Amino acid sequence: MEYIKAEVLKNSKGIKAWIFPLAFILLGFVLVFFNLENFIKFEFNWILGLMVLPIILHFDKSKTANYQLLLFVLILLGFSWVLHIRTLHISAFFLFLFFQMSLIWGRINILPLFLLLFLSPIFTYFVEVFGFPIRLVLSEWAVDLFNLIGLKAVAKGNIISLNGNDFSVDQSCIGLNMVTTSFVLQLGIIGYFEGKCNKKLQLLWILVILSLTSIFILINNLLRINVLVLFQSDPQSLSHQLFGLTGLLLYVVLPGFFFTKWIYSRFGKAPEAGHKQGNKKSEFAKNLMLSIGILLILLVFNFRQDEVFPDEGIIKTFRLQENLEVPEGFKGEILANGVAKMENAKALVYIKPPSKFFRSDHNPMFCWKGSGYTFKKEQTKVIAGKEVFFAELEKGKDILYTVWWHENATHQTISQFDWRWRTLKGEEGFILVNITCAKESDLEAAIGKF
Repeated sequence: MEYIKAEVLKNSKGIKAWIFPLAFILLGFVLVFFNLENFIKFEFNWILGLMVLPIILHFDKSKTANYQLLLFVLILLGFSWVLHIRTLHISAFFLFLFFQMSLIWGRINILPLFLLLFLSPIFTYFVEVFGFPIRLVLSEWAVDLFNLIGLKAVAKGNIISLNGNDFSVDQSCIGLNMVTTSFVLQLGIIGYFEGKCNKKLQLLWILVILSLTSIFILINNLLRINVLVLFQSDPQSLSHQLFGLTGLLLYVVLPGFFFTKWIYSRFGKAPEAGHKQGNKKSEFAKNLMLSIGILLILLVFNFRQDEVFPDEGIIKTFRLQENLEVPEGFKGEILANGVAKMENAKALVYIKPPSKFFRSDHNPMFCWKGSGYTFKKEQTKVIAGKEVFFAELEKGKDILYTVWWHENATHQTISQFDWRWRTLKGEEGFILVNITCAKESDLEAAIGKF
């Protein structure tokens, strides 16, 4: 009987230690539930991430909780308040979630933080926007490979002509799913060896592995483009998917597996044994107060509006004045979010306000996709004396032709790096001009007026 009482008391103490962290985890989910829809996507990579999480998530019970995570929580919340970026607020919540988990099970490793990064909207935006010029470069490299082996091929933007047949290197050839999947799988490989070898890598070596994974991804996509063009494999075909999965396995997963194994054998170190110190009651009280304080801050930030409108001063600069200068033959207005909309019978024009160098730029690749259109035949062109990005927009049988570029009063560019770097140096902000026509032949006349 005494033994049973002792066991009950021992277990009750363990349960008591879990009550507050679990309660805060649950309450935190309730607080931000309605703001997670733009962060968590119930799609393949999120499902894969949840499957990989148990493999990469490791705890060290001999060490104290990750209190440094609270500092990063406050930093992210500070930036989210100043910059009005909801993603930072949600990221802060997940860091708080990881901190609560470390209170229960011990110090958490760094791999889940990388998983959070690769599944975040910030990474999505980076891959979507910067993946566009990368596809154009890969198309040129693929043509060079064809010519090297004696096959005559020509690249026009992301369209490769081989033996008189055109093939479009669409987003599926170096798209978000492939890139994100590759990184998530690589995290799973790192987590596997961390658990199997009971060794840890310094952050530097994890970054080396992920950097090499980026190279593997580029090589995979380059070779994949060559194979898809050679066999004229359409994106909707089974062969397209099989080539993609085979390339992922041969050129990303297997090299990543063996390289990670070698890194762990050479540079992996057994974790140092730690020991928790301090009075348990005072430790519990401290953790309780910290958790309540951070949770209250998260609650306050949860009700901050995330919709960002440009500053009034920015809207009034460079052709976005209150008295909007509309070219002859166009009618125009400034929308509530500061975007200038102009149109006539042949063209629809959006002039989007300058963005700060660290912010998104209302990129047409997102805006038109949100309207149900898919991008085809992307390439760079010079039309009416301007270098522009060009693409066909398809929505069922509806086909439109769109171009876009960035410019300020002295410089015009299509490079994301260029306009962001110039803005960072203090140059005048760059607007984004997006012109769309039902006929490709109407683009030149419309561009000439802007």
